[in-house]
Amino acid sequence: MKPFFTALIATLTMFCIVPPSLTAKDEVPKIPIWVKAATNADGFTVLGNSTGRQDSIRDIIGHVKKSKMLILAQTEQDSLVILEVIGRNTRIGYPGVFASNISRLEVRLIAGEFVMEFGVDTPSGAFTSYNQAAQELVRQVGSWVGENYSLIREHKIIKENEK
Repeated sequence: MKPFFTALIATLTMFCIVPPSLTAKDEVPKIPIWVKAATNADGFTVLGNSTGRQDSIRDIIGHVKKSKMLILAQTEQDSLVILEVIGRNTRIGYPGVFASNISRLEVRLIAGEFVMEFGVDTPSGAFTSYNQAAQELVRQVGSWVGENYSLIREHKIIKENEK
């Protein structure tokens, strides 16, 4: 009878200790991100609509707070990813019966030595906004972070060990 209870306890312990398998999305902890206005190599603010960039920074931060993949870093040094807002603009989309605008948000993503500049457009429509572009941007960055998590983490650890 004793071996039966030993096996039963071992089996129950195994199910209590070993968590159910995680999905790929659950395995990646939130990545700390820092959002700021773009500057040039000397630290000067990039020319252009700085008020618009600040509005977009607030929009991005708002969507990062709701993200399942990203979290705001306390400082730039604590971040694994830096997102610099370069600029934003609106252009006329496909003309139709109603006014049609496309809002575009231009950013620079920095993860260690990796730097990538890209833009995100809102869908063409009468009531598109930069906030929608910021939402799509955060979704795309979250997806990219999920795909490149191990490389981002590895690079940050290497950089910290070099100090």
